[in-house]
Amino acid sequence: MISVNKEIFPKDLIFKKNYRLKEMLTNEFNNIENNIKVLSVVGTNGKGSTTLMLSEGMKTQYKKVGMFISPAFLFHNERVQINNEYITDEEIKNILDEYNSIIRKYELTYFEIWTFIGIIHFTNNNVEVAIIEAGIGGKFDSTNVFENQLAVIVTSISIDHINILGNKIEDIIDQKIGIWKGKSKIFVANSNKKYKKYFDQKNIEFIFADESNSNNIFDRDNRGLVECVFNNFNLKVDLSINKLLGRMTILKSKPLLLIDGAHNIDALEKLAITISDVEKPLILIGLSDLSKVQMCKNIFKDNEYLFVNFESEKSVDLSNQKNFTNDWKKTVRDNLHRNIIATGSLYFLPLIVEEFGNGDT
Repeated sequence: MISVNKEIFPKDLIFKKNYRLKEMLTNEFNNIENNIKVLSVVGTNGKGSTTLMLSEGMKTQYKKVGMFISPAFLFHNERVQINNEYITDEEIKNILDEYNSIIRKYELTYFEIWTFIGIIHFTNNNVEVAIIEAGIGGKFDSTNVFENQLAVIVTSISIDHINILGNKIEDIIDQKIGIWKGKSKIFVANSNKKYKKYFDQKNIEFIFADESNSNNIFDRDNRGLVECVFNNFNLKVDLSINKLLGRMTILKSKPLLLIDGAHNIDALEKLAITISDVEKPLILIGLSDLSKVQMCKNIFKDNEYLFVNFESEKSVDLSNQKNFTNDWKKTVRDNLHRNIIATGSLYFLPLIVEEFGNGDT
């Protein structure tokens, strides 16, 4: 498989923000994407876990279920799956080789290319239904090309990516709901009930989910939302075993080494509540957005925390912070005798997994 640390597309491929994927699919492929039934998943937090749980439910009704997720965690191949099996290196290469000239002709963006790879892979393998996780927003996301929607699922919404989506909740809701094609049901996470007045302004019928009875604060909203969808589709599925790497993942239990990709205020606050009973944890924070620095300071003010720089172009430089370590790997090794929580960017956490393992040891 292809590590996320490696370039996946040719270096001479220039990504332009012309957003022509839908045009390409119409002109060159007779809109083959519409042969696939889809559940579109949008939101700020919980999209990945919700997508995974939805795919488990759909597998009880369909023989071949596609799953498109973003971002990848350890391997690029994770983005495109059929029945939880990753697309292979060879399949990615074959698609890129076969359609190289068309991709260049329409100057697709990075995420449009990945969406296109998913569409071709699902089509080649006769996928009946696919769970499609949006990247950012919905209205202008690369995944907003599918017309054959079974449902739209809206996970927890909060302020994030304000340079793209805006800094008002009503603007963000507008962006998320913009993926809806006007015919399917829209299921909304319980946590979004506090924004109900903004949803009501849309004059659209929304189905608000209840929380599940999970003991895990992270699970209640997502599982309640998925249970609501399954009830509407008359599906009964055991969700107890599904867990997405990088979301409250325990790499070591005694002492604790836990990673969680909390990178906005709602997720960080939930993480702080969840670890409140953990004895004197050291919290390592790697970020891809400087605007999150003060937020992290406020939320973890009663904890011992260190900002880090990590080996990725997505890392922002935090070396000017008072609480900073210039060698996060050494810091982890030197503190393995105590509880460690690593959080922040989903581009930081895979490096910890690669260095210190990807399961409870």
